[in-house]
Amino acid sequence: KKLGEKFLETPLVVYIHSAYFPAVQGAQPLFTFDYPNWNADELLTSNAHNRRRTEVEFTMTTDALLHGIAGYFYADLFDDVAISIVKETYTQDMASWWPIFFPIMEPIFVQKGDKITFSIWRCDDKHYVWYEWLLTHEGISTIFSTPRPAYQCVSES
Repeated sequence: KKLGEKFLETPLVVYIHSAYFPAVQGAQPLFTFDYPNWNADELLTSNAHNRRRTEVEFTMTTDALLHGIAGYFYADLFDDVAISIVKETYTQDMASWWPIFFPIMEPIFVQKGDKITFSIWRCDDKHYVWYEWLLTHEGISTIFSTPRPAYQCVSES
């Protein structure tokens, strides 16, 4: 693979200061993690309780050239205390978290009214956590990441 292609298989944590979001729905929830996690085995010999898979659909509000999908984070800490990088619920003066950007290899031209589906898997093995994602537009699907991902987050079990 060309060097540039490897980076297009890697989600990037970035400060998005200039972007256009052509979907009417805005941010949509993907994964939920609860603590304590009563589904985890007592000895934490496996991280399988943290595997996730979901998909969301977006309807385009205008014609645009789509380069990827941005992911945001929201956490309810307790009672009415939350932290967020979602635009509508952004925590004031928080500069330590940034969105994650899931790029696509070839930009896709979308038109007003088009629907795209974003599917994502949070995967793991004994040592690593990684994401795989699929973008479907008008019946054309492209999966990103690989069985041996270009990036890995170390997981302690």
